[in-house]
Amino acid sequence: MVDKTPAVPAGVRRLAKVLGWLCWLGIAMTAVFGLVFLFDLMPDDWIVRESGGGQLLNISIEIADPPNAMQGLFHDLLFRIVSLAPMAIFIFALWSARTSFVGIARGDYFAPRTVLGLRNLALAVLLHMIASPILLGMAKAAYASRFEHGSITMSLGLGDSTILMLIFAGAAALISTVIAHAAKIDDENRQFV
Repeated sequence: MVDKTPAVPAGVRRLAKVLGWLCWLGIAMTAVFGLVFLFDLMPDDWIVRESGGGQLLNISIEIADPPNAMQGLFHDLLFRIVSLAPMAIFIFALWSARTSFVGIARGDYFAPRTVLGLRNLALAVLLHMIASPILLGMAKAAYASRFEHGSITMSLGLGDSTILMLIFAGAAALISTVIAHAAKIDDENRQFV
């Protein structure tokens, strides 16, 4: 029997392996940071500001009195627990990307695991961009509601890069789903021949 797996160019194989290892590094760093954050082990001087880059929604909360009330946000148990959801989605996205990179490095370009890894990555990116800011915003609002004179403002920020990223992730999810369906039909047709 002849092996029909195409030869993977050396450069593609190396890049896929490097990207796969970067995914492992990202998974490890996110898991460690998540545990440090969950158990409130992070020193206060490490937290400079909250990052809102790359999010579809930017939710800002202002509390008039007392002036430093939001500094306790990162020590709030509910906020720390809710913050684990975006980290879990991020880890799932990296795991899915790694699955695709491993398949590409092996030459299994259209194998179900490779294609579904790409689809899961795209869906995780969409979920992370939409659900994460909403969850964190609700946790911030719950924290801010404990203080008097608190005003909560919510702003929807749609930049051109965010819109392109959403469209790109949606297109990648749709195309990879179609490719996985086509590969399944092709496999079923080969069984009849």
